[in-house]
Amino acid sequence: MQVLLFSIACILLLFFDLEYAGKGRWMTVRNVILVSLVPAASMALYWTNDQHHLFYNWVRFDVVQDTVEIYTDYATAFFVLYLYIHVLTIVGSLFVFYLFSNTPRTQKKQTGIVLAASCLPWLVSTGEVTFYMSGSYLDILMNFASLTLAACLYYIGTFTFKHSDVTALSYDAVVENMDDGVIIIDSDGALGYANSKAREVLGLSPEIMGKQAENVLAPLGLGPFCDGHAASSHEKWLNERVFNVKTRQIPGTRGEVQGHLITVRDVTEERKAKESLRLANDKLNLLSMVARHDMMNKLVVQRGYLELAGLNDGGTMTEERRRIMLANVEDMENIMIFTRDYQSLGLKSPEWQPLDPVVKEAERTVHPPGIDVRIDAGNVELYADLMLQKVFTNLLDNSVRHGERVSLVRVWTEENQDLSLSVFYEDNGVGVPIGEKEKIFELGHGRNTGLGMYLSRQILGITGSSMREKGRAGEGCIFEILVPAGKWRRAS
Repeated sequence: MQVLLFSIACILLLFFDLEYAGKGRWMTVRNVILVSLVPAASMALYWTNDQHHLFYNWVRFDVVQDTVEIYTDYATAFFVLYLYIHVLTIVGSLFVFYLFSNTPRTQKKQTGIVLAASCLPWLVSTGEVTFYMSGSYLDILMNFASLTLAACLYYIGTFTFKHSDVTALSYDAVVENMDDGVIIIDSDGALGYANSKAREVLGLSPEIMGKQAENVLAPLGLGPFCDGHAASSHEKWLNERVFNVKTRQIPGTRGEVQGHLITVRDVTEERKAKESLRLANDKLNLLSMVARHDMMNKLVVQRGYLELAGLNDGGTMTEERRRIMLANVEDMENIMIFTRDYQSLGLKSPEWQPLDPVVKEAERTVHPPGIDVRIDAGNVELYADLMLQKVFTNLLDNSVRHGERVSLVRVWTEENQDLSLSVFYEDNGVGVPIGEKEKIFELGHGRNTGLGMYLSRQILGITGSSMREKGRAGEGCIFEILVPAGKWRRAS
């Protein structure tokens, strides 16, 4: 009976060793049941031994000098259980030993005490094997003493050290709780391991472990077996986040490739910071150029006409000069508005914006005289910078200024085969000459300040959208805004 109780104690010690070594995730209900099968079967054989004698053949009690000696002739089931007990305790000790060999020096003493506690029961049991044959009570006392001493050592090694609040450092636990995703692909292309972050990013379930990893590699932009590269690094968009995906081969002891290690790091905020810094530098350079160059040119022209007004015509100002001066003042005002708008570009995170209200608000801002604005955007929403309205304000303003005969403006959308979306802006004015279709988006090119269309393309570029002009000269302009997949949606 003591062997059965000892086996239960050894199972509990095995579970403790696994938890201490960072393998607690292995203690599933299924594994607990499997480990307990042999002791449970032995217990059943013990209680029914009179029917089959598989656990022991006979038991004899002798009294020698007032001491009861027990002699037992054990059968096959007992020796199976005895061997099983030793296997359990040795396996637990091996896990703790592995942890001990990889533990920092600051925790060697702590882990060493736990290792000693793990080894003590099976060492004592092995040493006393001869006492089972002699029938002495000493084996019972030694087993009880070994378990008691092991429990004390477990307590000392686990709870009385400086670092007891973290038990012993488990590298498995560290990897499992990393902020970066960690994936291991074995040499056969099967998914060997994925920590919690990797499972979260890729939406993996525990059942996929051990299966072929194509479905894992594809979303990360990796081919089978990582395309055979020793190491690689690239960035990949997943669920509106940017991830840096790195792969490297795992070498074996003889130089062979045992598998691949893949790390997945979320670099969205880092990318935003770099882009914000680049945008800030571009803004500073552009605003400096606009303020120094364009404004200076306008002021020189203004000053020249003022001087001419004082020298000629008896100090009177002709209507033509007055018109030019007013146009210069208006251009300077537009330049200052541009610097204000451009300074605000990208300061806030993009948001989902319904297209229909955005265009209507732009129409109310420009209030184009005599122009019928028709909007057929449906329930489309765009993920764009908060200055999206400025894009359509600039388009309407250009129709008023340069369209000459515009009486109709249409805005509509079309979904493309690659799941991108085209937003079209069309008027029935004079259109854009063939040689000007791309130049109108260049900084400083145009009849006035040459800033509006440049700013519009910059606003759209914040979220990866683009704009081009594809109308026919003389038949009106058609501007196409191409919104990539994932940056537009239909509102429910």
